[in-house]
Amino acid sequence: MLRILHYAKRDVISKKLLMQNRSLFCSTAVVLLLLSVIFYACGGRKEPDHIIGRYKISRTIYGEIMLNELHKQFQDNSNGSGVEVPPSVVGVGNNEDFIIVRQHPVNREPGSYMPDTTITNYYIVDMNNKYRNYLEMNIGPLTKNEFDSLRSIFKIESIPFDRNYPAYRKVKIAD
Repeated sequence: MLRILHYAKRDVISKKLLMQNRSLFCSTAVVLLLLSVIFYACGGRKEPDHIIGRYKISRTIYGEIMLNELHKQFQDNSNGSGVEVPPSVVGVGNNEDFIIVRQHPVNREPGSYMPDTTITNYYIVDMNNKYRNYLEMNIGPLTKNEFDSLRSIFKIESIPFDRNYPAYRKVKIAD
């Protein structure tokens, strides 16, 4: 009789431990899920407009038109930056050494900042000055043929335009 009670007691204890382990597993899974959501929502991912290093896409508003430009920060964690490629940037791709940019130039007539989507310019930003030791500027604006030729010379044909932006966006300025 004692032996039966002993086995029954042991089974009850085993079931309790099993339930506690399941509960601990579920609690751990919930905590990990919540942490991953928090880290994702609070900047655990890259900025969508950060390209690489100090390079990023910035938005500039001209009247009621918002355009994209490629900027380079002067220093890490700095708010100061300079325009590397003027508006309106519509496509960007990169590897460790180069950034390629597709752009529609902006009509610079007074009061009109609309991009001319019938013209497409291309730029190559040589971030490590591999091919432009004597230049302080980016390579561009280029035609499609010039761009493709330089991509072949620089061996960067495989870089895709993997970030695409609208040529412009209308914005409403609050009065």
